[in-house]
Amino acid sequence: MTITQNQIHETASHTTAIFALATTNAIGQGTKRFAALPAPTTEEEYNYITRGYQTQVSQGLDMKKGYHFANLFDTKISNYTFTAKALIRDVSNEIAGILIITHSQIWDKTYYMCIPHGNEQLANRYLSDLNNWDKQITTAYCQLVSLGFGNALASAYEAEKKINN
Repeated sequence: MTITQNQIHETASHTTAIFALATTNAIGQGTKRFAALPAPTTEEEYNYITRGYQTQVSQGLDMKKGYHFANLFDTKISNYTFTAKALIRDVSNEIAGILIITHSQIWDKTYYMCIPHGNEQLANRYLSDLNNWDKQITTAYCQLVSLGFGNALASAYEAEKKINN
């Protein structure tokens, strides 16, 4: 499972937005707190991202009232394609959660995952869902996640410096 330098660069730059939330939350638990997080992901938002979105798209239903999606990236690693979208709350213009759509070309199956923030119970559900994947898809997902993590840390730190200066 080899990825090219171009994929590394593309994936790392495209995943920064996703990991800025997770990174800010993780760093915020230490002695230094970066910029404030939006309101935590709710169970209703988590369920919409993991189940409702798929139903909406497959049945041609309208978007959930009070929300819209912002497209973050599409990329392919090995036999898997990844699409990321941010679910945005219209009233506050805050990210409610991140939708990661993963399609396995091996099994011709599509997975809808929610990366929540600020809600430990939902974070545990997300991690539990990831544990159900096999080694191949988990490896590709880890590549996706890890390639963006460094950029997210740097972006969060630089944004905080600008806010505080």
